[in-house]
Amino acid sequence: MVHLIINPQAQSGNDKADAVKRLESALRDKGILFERHLSEKAGDAERIAAEICKSGSDALSIVVLGGDGTINEVLNGIGDFSRVKLGFLPLGSSNDLARGLGLPDLKKDPQQRENISRICEGQVCRTIDLGRLHFGKVESMRTPGREEVVRVNSNSNHFPSEKDLIRREIPRDRVFAVSAGVGFDAAVCEEVDRSRLKKFLNRLHQGKLAYGYIGAKQILTARPLKCRVTLDDRFTLSADRLFFAAVHNTPYEGGGYKFAPDARPNDGLLNLAMIGDLSKAKILVHFPAAHEGHYYHVRGVQHAMARKIRIETAAPLWVHTDGEVSVRASSVTMEAIPAALKLIM
Repeated sequence: MVHLIINPQAQSGNDKADAVKRLESALRDKGILFERHLSEKAGDAERIAAEICKSGSDALSIVVLGGDGTINEVLNGIGDFSRVKLGFLPLGSSNDLARGLGLPDLKKDPQQRENISRICEGQVCRTIDLGRLHFGKVESMRTPGREEVVRVNSNSNHFPSEKDLIRREIPRDRVFAVSAGVGFDAAVCEEVDRSRLKKFLNRLHQGKLAYGYIGAKQILTARPLKCRVTLDDRFTLSADRLFFAAVHNTPYEGGGYKFAPDARPNDGLLNLAMIGDLSKAKILVHFPAAHEGHYYHVRGVQHAMARKIRIETAAPLWVHTDGEVSVRASSVTMEAIPAALKLIM
């Protein structure tokens, strides 16, 4: 049995809808049983994955039909990765996981023949690392599926207890496959997520253009602040005016920006890319070079590899995991989970 978790929101456009139909047809032709599960709102994919994994089966096959955000939800619903083989059709506007793994998206393979063939074969092609983010000092959160922000405590210097976080259903940990970060990239993801422009561009099959427009806007309006990063509990990096700090498992985020060109999903390490102490004018000048990963030479850019990375900021910032944003925090810790996920892609 193959469980298909489908995000209809990611299917705007004939190519995407046809890819889903082709996969289902291919599974029928192969005599492979499958069950469809629709994710209709934020949080549904995570809930569905958790329910699937409650079954007594020791071996589960889950295929995600959607974008990076849907895959992220599914990963956070799985829990025990040893029981699961995962496949996916990259039908989102960013598809950074597919890009980082060298898989064809709709532009390269509109028929999705290669990906569908691998899904039907159902054999584990590779095992990749994941990252786990732990929220330390949480200040506020977004209610799932809504735009408003719920403050955890009116005094941002007084952070909530573990019991208070549990009562408010604020997650303490999130798994990620692509990247996690604070500052600019998370702020872009947060605005894109509620942007009418993104929804409009999605209908024109140009959804990732929203990232560029909102990215430029965020550069101009961002208020940098002090930051300290600790690597493997030993080495420390800092910036007086942090622009963003992103921790990568694969090289790309934000619809193809190669912020971590050295990131590998099977080396047991996470890659830090941190930009700070740069004027906005210089950031705008060098920002296009980041698309191709040619920006490490810029003064103010710091990068490193580690198994564990802790980021502390002088004030709470939005935090994202694979582009999904729900929490504003001033302390987060990311750790690599080596060889965690079995992929049939």
